[in-house]
Amino acid sequence: MEEGAEKEELVKLIAYNLKKAYLNWNQKFVDDEQIVKDLERMSKGRLSLPENYDLPSSNDVMGKRRQQNKNTQKSSAQKSSNQKYKNKGQKKKTHK
Repeated sequence: MEEGAEKEELVKLIAYNLKKAYLNWNQKFVDDEQIVKDLERMSKGRLSLPENYDLPSSNDVMGKRRQQNKNTQKSSAQKSSNQKYKNKGQKKKTHK
């Protein structure tokens, strides 16, 4: 891929996803320098972040995921509640 704005944005996206993956497994803190080193190592030196680029904080990355999880849990709880309400209105079938 040619150097330029598109490649730079894709490299940032890759680094962000690396950080998110590290947080999924570590659950606490990820050293941004480790992300930079791993990105360069895995790409055999072909990809590197701009020097002035700061990755989002671990809290920002985790906060977005936690908000998504809360929405998913709320949706599941609502479905469960709705199912219980529907079941109360149904009569039990008896076998003869």
